[in-house]
Amino acid sequence: MQVEKPVFIIGSYRGGTSLLFRLLSESKELWSMYRESNHIWQSYHRDLKESSDTVYFEELENGNFLNTNTNEEIKDLEEKKILMDLAYHYSTYNSYILGYLGRVKLLREGVSWVLDLINYINYIYKVMNIVNYRIVDKTPPNIFRIDFLANLYPDAKFIYLTRDGNDNINSLISAWCHKSKFQYPYRKYLGGNLKLKDCDSKVWKFFIPKGFKEENYKDQSIASVCSDQWLLAHEAAQRSFEKIDSSRFIQVKFEDLLSRPKSVMKDICSFIDIDFSKKLEKIIEEMPPVNTDTKQSKSKSTKKQNNHEFEEKISKMQSKLGYNQNSYAI
Repeated sequence: MQVEKPVFIIGSYRGGTSLLFRLLSESKELWSMYRESNHIWQSYHRDLKESSDTVYFEELENGNFLNTNTNEEIKDLEEKKILMDLAYHYSTYNSYILGYLGRVKLLREGVSWVLDLINYINYIYKVMNIVNYRIVDKTPPNIFRIDFLANLYPDAKFIYLTRDGNDNINSLISAWCHKSKFQYPYRKYLGGNLKLKDCDSKVWKFFIPKGFKEENYKDQSIASVCSDQWLLAHEAAQRSFEKIDSSRFIQVKFEDLLSRPKSVMKDICSFIDIDFSKKLEKIIEEMPPVNTDTKQSKSKSTKKQNNHEFEEKISKMQSKLGYNQNSYAI
């Protein structure tokens, strides 16, 4: 049993990837964790308490997997694929109800044996009934792992979801400064005494820059921090997509997904070779709220703040992604 032709949704935090993931998870042709796959990568993080980091296989840093020429490198890659497949075998479902159980904190932390039992039964079912199957995975730090995933799964396809930098960065700012969500309490291992100029957060949130030190961000503005996070993520994606065949990835704008969801989802389904089913069409019409306090809508408005602090910094990447300043207001 193997994972074949996996679909990876690539994008920045707060870029709309949760919505697209929720829609594609409705397809019966794609198995899903119905959550992010951070736990698969957890043993490679700088701290085992970390559940959402940008630290990954060391080989990704020096590019060893860009050219797997030696037998040893090929064998190592094959072994990592076996481990990755095994994690997907245990954690992916073809049922939203069953998959959602993995998101329940009580099952994950309180009575984890129940979830372990469900995962084991799910695994046995696959072994007995399935030869190969497809998965869809949405995990924001994967924007830094495209090279590795492209080599690990040569038949994988990538959906590169982009969002206008002004809106995306403002959404990151709101999330950083939210009083109850996105708290990352375990990040105290980084120091737990972060002092930004205009955001009362004691810990670093979302993407962690290489060589991170709290003192390097003392009295920096939250706009500067979030624009750097957005920019670094897309720079990494652009470098990676330049190395792989263009037939393996497609760029989709979040704004287009909201304004004309049916036609955009039809294009995506065609690209990844799945049926645009009635069930998928129905959930698209409903556009369920995902990872937000308000219902998704094409008329949704994002309050702009501090744009003058990062407009010039992001202008080149904005243009590269096909955006002009003030081209979208969702």
